[in-house]
Amino acid sequence: MLRSSFPECSWRLADDDALLAEARQQIEDYLAGSRQDFSLPLDLRGTPYQRLIWREVSSIPYGQTRSYQKVAEMTGRPRAMRAVGNAMGENRLGLVIPCHRVIASGGRLGGYGGNTGLKIRLLKLEGAWDHELSKPIPAK
Repeated sequence: MLRSSFPECSWRLADDDALLAEARQQIEDYLAGSRQDFSLPLDLRGTPYQRLIWREVSSIPYGQTRSYQKVAEMTGRPRAMRAVGNAMGENRLGLVIPCHRVIASGGRLGGYGGNTGLKIRLLKLEGAWDHELSKPIPAK
């Protein structure tokens, strides 16, 4: 499943690494539509504010979006939209910390690690994409 969904990536898994096997299984379940969130131990490396942003982004429910401004408000710093965007760019756990659920104001897509096509695919998978308007469904 992973290889067909992400053919541009190379995958390597040690046979005896239970944590990697569990992570792989959870990712495959997510991509198959049978998992909505992840339960993996994380070693988040970033500034204290980046880690706060990542925790808030992790709280965005499956199938929903939040704007960069809303995430900034969630952290208690309502004008820190640029910091939110920068933290999203530093996120190395893109599915586990679902930064694809963070969109620009007015329902615009915003960035996603240089690959907006992948962001669209993930939003579609979660039902957070308006096919008629070809844009993310904004948060209610």
